[in-house]
Amino acid sequence: MISYLVSHYARLYGKRHMNRLLPIEDNIDYPGLSVNDTKLLYAHVPFCESLCPYCNFHRYKYEKDVASHYFLAMSHELKMYHDQGFGFTEIYIGGGTPTVDPRLLSDFIDTATKLFPITRISIETNPNFLSISNIGLLKSLGVNRLSVGVQSLQDSLLKKMGRFDPYGSSDTIIQNLEQAISEFNTVNVDMIFNLPDQNKQQLQEDLLKLNTLKPTQISWYPLMPAIATSLSMNASMGTFSFHHESEFYQLIDKNMAENYRASSAWCFNLKAHENNIDEYVVEHDNYLGIGSGSFSYINGQLLSSCFSIQDYIERINNQKTGIVSMQVMSLTEIKRYQLLMRLFGLRVPHSYWQERYQQHPKQLFKVELALLTMLGIVKIDDVEIRLTRYGRYIWVVLMREFFMNVNNYRAQMRQQVSNKIELKMVI
Repeated sequence: MISYLVSHYARLYGKRHMNRLLPIEDNIDYPGLSVNDTKLLYAHVPFCESLCPYCNFHRYKYEKDVASHYFLAMSHELKMYHDQGFGFTEIYIGGGTPTVDPRLLSDFIDTATKLFPITRISIETNPNFLSISNIGLLKSLGVNRLSVGVQSLQDSLLKKMGRFDPYGSSDTIIQNLEQAISEFNTVNVDMIFNLPDQNKQQLQEDLLKLNTLKPTQISWYPLMPAIATSLSMNASMGTFSFHHESEFYQLIDKNMAENYRASSAWCFNLKAHENNIDEYVVEHDNYLGIGSGSFSYINGQLLSSCFSIQDYIERINNQKTGIVSMQVMSLTEIKRYQLLMRLFGLRVPHSYWQERYQQHPKQLFKVELALLTMLGIVKIDDVEIRLTRYGRYIWVVLMREFFMNVNNYRAQMRQQVSNKIELKMVI
């Protein structure tokens, strides 16, 4: 009952929040766009070899000529932010599939590391990319963290998800992962639970395989489809519901405990490995996104770049950034956003709030923390606020709803863009 009420509240709150992203003037002077407080750069590469039916991210079928123009535009956008005085030390390249064109990716990373003092590079890829030569390429580019989209190790589910033919069987995926795990500081394996027609036995088999393989990090995401995606997904994958989500999460949490420790509500790190978090939005108060369909969050401003690849390239060629929409949060909204994100990382020291607001969190969140404590979701001592084991699932629900609202926004924006027409018009 509590998880249902939390889900319902978060859904309504998130919908209202995303609906306040409004168009902005091209030459607006963004209030508080701070170069000093923004060290994380997110770069979005929206190209994939194959389009999975459950995926809500901004993505297009890979076309080499379009991708060439797109990567060149992203490099130009990098230079704009360099000229504004940004000094990024970390870059996260997501998608889509950033490794879909290794040469273009290599040139882009080379540009980024020459412009900025970047020491941490995290990049997403798919299992079929993990050949010895490709692993060597990523290492030569200075990649520290590799995040591999596996999603399931059940061949029957991989076929329903449209991933078996392009990315390989369960056995092939495991063989490819074995080649990569020892080569990077962190190899994260992305998995999805609560898939349509997924059963408990299948989930247990995946958990056993992963505990045997022992990648340095595993992220277990609940399926988070946009409304439009749910309708199309039903035809190929089966009917989606939240009925088994809690049961599956508890099974994951129990089985991960043997070799892993939780670093966020849905991310687990090998016990002998450093305690990294999979979501950059948790570790960084501010981050800036480049590329079509990317988001930025800087000092209470949520910013969205355009979703049309053609428009994005044209904007960059006209010396404009990709940012086209913005909302400015109130101070109360900023604090609640920080509470949501930081507690997703399981605990928040009181010093975090005292350094920013010169107040104890019980003063900042009197009602919220009293309710969360009463429901057994958090515990508060003299040092920190931390999620209870029960609270971790509640935070999965909150973050699931947060990202589902982001996914619904993506779907709305993509409805305004015709993929087929765009790819003809870009060149």
